[in-house]
Amino acid sequence: MPKFDYDLFVIGTGEAGSTAAHICSAAGWKVAIADDNPFGGTCSLRGCNPKRTLAGIAELIYRHKGMTGKGISGALQIDWGESIYFKDEMTKGISAMHEESFSRSGIDMHHGFATFSGINEVFINNKKISSAKILIASGSKPRTLGIPGENYLITSDQLLMTKDLPSRILFIGAGYISMEFSHVLAAAGKKVTLLEYAPSPLMAFDRDLVSMLVNESLDKGIDIKVNQKVTNIESDGRRFLIYTSGEKEELFESDMVVNGAGRIPNVDQLMLENADINHNRYHIKVNDYLQSVSNKNIYVAGDAHAEGIQLTPVAEMEGKIVAHNLLYGNFKTPDYKAIPSVVFTHPQLAMTGAPADPSSNMEIIFQDTSRKHITRRLGMSSSAFKLVVDKETNRIRGMHMLGFNVDEVINQFAEAIRNGKTTDDLKEIPWTFPSVTYDIIHRI
Repeated sequence: MPKFDYDLFVIGTGEAGSTAAHICSAAGWKVAIADDNPFGGTCSLRGCNPKRTLAGIAELIYRHKGMTGKGISGALQIDWGESIYFKDEMTKGISAMHEESFSRSGIDMHHGFATFSGINEVFINNKKISSAKILIASGSKPRTLGIPGENYLITSDQLLMTKDLPSRILFIGAGYISMEFSHVLAAAGKKVTLLEYAPSPLMAFDRDLVSMLVNESLDKGIDIKVNQKVTNIESDGRRFLIYTSGEKEELFESDMVVNGAGRIPNVDQLMLENADINHNRYHIKVNDYLQSVSNKNIYVAGDAHAEGIQLTPVAEMEGKIVAHNLLYGNFKTPDYKAIPSVVFTHPQLAMTGAPADPSSNMEIIFQDTSRKHITRRLGMSSSAFKLVVDKETNRIRGMHMLGFNVDEVINQFAEAIRNGKTTDDLKEIPWTFPSVTYDIIHRI
């Protein structure tokens, strides 16, 4: 049998890669892990955690404004430089923590960019390393637009490091990244514009709730333009000129332009062809067990998996599945049923399970709770939910929410869907009162 340097080599130190590496190492495998970025992955260092930290600061501003005249007075404003410093304080020890954890687990670490140099081989830091199995968990990166002037764009990673912001900021795209950052920057007093190619922001979410969120965004001074395809970006040295096409050609001006057009698997530079990995540039073809269809020694997990869902809990789940399949053979497959997802705007938008499709054989229960106590007591002006229920069994199939604390409440419904619970099951539980959970469940 061939002799390899490692039993498992992992490319990427985010949730998917770290999870698989630790499990396999604990099982006695000789494991190595590599990353050309600081160890810890996008979410903890350049994505979810720092973004949520800034969103929490912005929420305080919006809560203050909403309660002004209701017992609250005085001015409140964001010091952006100090906010970035606070964000950095929250993340500065994460990479060291990951390295210490890998070291304790006996996992060898390689700092650098790994590419494939053979069926069971990677090339990193001018050295070839062989491994019986290799996990691609290299995460995602901003989607390229392929337009003139794209070099003027900055990424959300760069935005998170910018301590001195201009007054006008424009985002290309109106998905998670753009919508969340737009609410943060508007709270900081910036003029924000979003240009979306699709007919609506956040196309994966319920249209009615998104419409309510768009109105809230407009009230915050965020300008959202849909059906706008950006064709060119120019600079005259003082400002950026952004040209679009749609129903008509338009021109927008901004002091900063951010690529918020979504993220794609970060695999196109791994030299996959050297390992006989069947792929379509950003899409590695895998079977149900997250294993390459053409090279059985290769697995893919996390954001690098094009058919998965770009969420941290999903990456962790896929990392566990890959580790199990590596150790015991291909038996486990990912279950994407009722994965909850949240947009951390103000108010928050959340969903899990089946869409609220009127044409389906489902009962859709809709409530606009904007004038209810749970919303008014916070000085907020918009909240609502849509519950999707199976007409025959009364089992909960989907939940869509807009409002305060829905990032927590949506978890109750994800658990209910995954375990086949009915609306009656939820009503039997004596939930805390007054709370968002109680108020919603006793309205269904």
